[in-house]
Amino acid sequence: MPGKEKSCGVILFRMQDENIQTLLIHQHQGHWCFPKGHMKTGETERQTAFREVQEETGVKTRFLNGFRETTHYRLKENTDKEVVFFTGVPNGGKEQVQKKEVLAMKWLSLNEAQTVLTFPSDAEVLKKAYRFLEAQGGADLLKEHES
Repeated sequence: MPGKEKSCGVILFRMQDENIQTLLIHQHQGHWCFPKGHMKTGETERQTAFREVQEETGVKTRFLNGFRETTHYRLKENTDKEVVFFTGVPNGGKEQVQKKEVLAMKWLSLNEAQTVLTFPSDAEVLKKAYRFLEAQGGADLLKEHES
């Protein structure tokens, strides 16, 4: 019987020089992805996502309400993995990678991120998150949230 794992993360957006950017991390396993991690007992999905983004990148998150997207895949060790993604904007903290798990992090344009992301499922989630962001006001919304 396969095991189950659940992780939660955030697709962070910001404005930089009139361009929308998203934050990607480069994990030790060689993957480029969004910051995310395993749920701890008693945590909500959003609490996990907030904690994991801050642990891996040093960035605190302000969530953009209304977006929740889930991906599913099978890990090599016969474990079913569910990953829940939210959208958000930086809300303080200090950018600093968690060296134990993360090699690097980069803010990239959406087109750059699409080409850098390791997994097609992440690229699909980014497209959905961007469509959500645009429906909420896009760049104008992000400018309202700038600290």
